[in-house]
Amino acid sequence: MGITKEFLEDQVQSIKYHYLTKRMTVCIITTSCGFEFLGKSAGVDEDNFDAEIGQKISYENAFNSMWEPYGLAIRQLMYEAGT
Repeated sequence: MGITKEFLEDQVQSIKYHYLTKRMTVCIITTSCGFEFLGKSAGVDEDNFDAEIGQKISYENAFNSMWEPYGLAIRQLMYEAGT
């Protein structure tokens, strides 16, 4: 039993982006069970802000935060099953 990128992608129910300032993007990934993961990005110069780059980086940060708790859950199931 293991976690793959595809497994995590299948858990994503929705993705929302919010702009907190003229240079900060926040991404919220909501999973099918309703748990939310948060990622953020912040540019150095608001005059050079690129929303597409902000979305890409904040999504990657939110997505990458999914690995650890899913890994813990699977490891716990393995432990309980005696494997």
